[in-house]
Amino acid sequence: MSIYKEMEAYLQMMRHVIVRTQGAEKGLNIVNTFVIPDVVQEYINTRRDVVSNVHCRAQDTIQQHLSWHMYLTGVIHDTPIVDSVAWELLYDYLNEVLNIPYEAVHCLEMSMNSDPARPHVLIRGFKDVFVGDYTTPEYVALAHALDKDITELKPPALSITPEEMSHLDNALKQALGDNAPDTFDIITSIPTGQDVFLA
Repeated sequence: MSIYKEMEAYLQMMRHVIVRTQGAEKGLNIVNTFVIPDVVQEYINTRRDVVSNVHCRAQDTIQQHLSWHMYLTGVIHDTPIVDSVAWELLYDYLNEVLNIPYEAVHCLEMSMNSDPARPHVLIRGFKDVFVGDYTTPEYVALAHALDKDITELKPPALSITPEEMSHLDNALKQALGDNAPDTFDIITSIPTGQDVFLA
């Protein structure tokens, strides 16, 4: 079985686990659909409440001035109900509760319905494996997470070639002089995993 078939089989199994445990076992019997977890729904509700409150304030004062209406326009523009934080909360939930690797979740093509009457996530399928003859970043990450032999993959769609590293080295030396660090040293010294802290 090719590495791509193995990853596809793994993703189908993960989709089944998600839909069964978060959908069917919670009374939702819609194909490839599951209930938005409470932690994500609470976040979505907060965002919806903020927009609703600003909307009411704008409506209440529109006869007197347009200040809150202008503010509402900005809030609506800048505050999608489902944003990247909601998606990250969903990724965290699926990883922490169902033990599904982030890399597997990231390969799923999903849409989130923020309607409070139907708080569901639909798994539409899987993200594209290839861009032309190159493996997409999501599947390179999945292969790493599953400890697959990445030499079986087609070349990655995003990478740094030795020639590009040489150009970066030259640019750094021009900008910083003889004390410029080597590009390879910079890349390999980036902290990852448990040693990364946010202040």
